[in-house]
Amino acid sequence: MERTPPPGYYPFYLGHNYGFLAYSAAMEGRSADSLEASRKSAEALPKEIVCSMPGLDFFLSEPLLVMVRFGRWDQILEEKAPEEKYAVLRALRHHARGMAFASTKRSGEAKKELETLRGIAVPEDLLAGLNTGRLVLELAAKILEARIAEADESKDAIALWEQAVAIEDRLAYNEPADWFYPARHHLGALLLDSKRAKDAEAVYRADLAKNPGNGWSLYGLWQSLRLQKKTKEAAKAKQDFDQAWSRADLKLSRSAF
Repeated sequence: MERTPPPGYYPFYLGHNYGFLAYSAAMEGRSADSLEASRKSAEALPKEIVCSMPGLDFFLSEPLLVMVRFGRWDQILEEKAPEEKYAVLRALRHHARGMAFASTKRSGEAKKELETLRGIAVPEDLLAGLNTGRLVLELAAKILEARIAEADESKDAIALWEQAVAIEDRLAYNEPADWFYPARHHLGALLLDSKRAKDAEAVYRADLAKNPGNGWSLYGLWQSLRLQKKTKEAAKAKQDFDQAWSRADLKLSRSAF
């Protein structure tokens, strides 16, 4: 890039390539690599293109979603607000801030972020990746609602996570996916917390069918099988998890932060 003037639209593809790296590194538990790649993705995107094509600011949100996935709550709250013209990015920042507040026992502030997120209107035809911005933001709001309910120990939390999964399943296929972290990782974790290991197993197997070999669901599958005393299957799941997580820079105690 420094030695050769990039042709026209190419920097957008460079940003896309970094986006792939951020997504795949996250699935392997490589938090530092994922965050670095997500920041390079956002930096590579030509701002004149982002400004001229509403919805492309969706791609600038990846660093925030990496931080959510890895539970970097303080870091999220230090992020500056984007310009008003970036509606999707603004909405996803409110999502990230809400997740940070809910996860640090600041439920009231999380609810305010959810209210603000829901109040951001985007045109019906605006795209965020290969999906409408409205659908992506609907999912962002439902995930935050579920996380707040979970933090408040509400009896509705599991049902809300199931609704989030249903919305995520409506997303059109894209590479990488237009939603950065699978809602099933959260649903499975809460089911395990609720001593519903059999139900959690089904959730993790469903996620592994969509995202083969990812460490988060392999960890959850291992735990759900272990709790059901399915010794042989649990040993295989642990072996698969150890392989998937071999380059990770963190240890898991749950399939979602």
